[in-house]
Amino acid sequence: NRENQLQNQHLFEQKPEAEKFATALASDELAPATELVKCPDTGVWEVVTRVEMVPDHTLLSQTEQYLESIANSHNGYGDGWGLMADE
Repeated sequence: NRENQLQNQHLFEQKPEAEKFATALASDELAPATELVKCPDTGVWEVVTRVEMVPDHTLLSQTEQYLESIANSHNGYGDGWGLMADE
């Protein structure tokens, strides 16, 4: 198995909460890359995280749960994940 880029989305009603989540991840051992965007349709703030990992079901679930727990502590919630296609 080889590593792929896993992308997770987490949603926040308030920008400061989204920024705090992104900051918390920047200092985390997992250290995913993050991007903060505002949905033009809903006005909700989305933090997209990207982590390089081998796509293993157990590891994917654990990573998703871990990121969700951090998002929850900043009044956010998960909005799914996906594997990025090779370019």
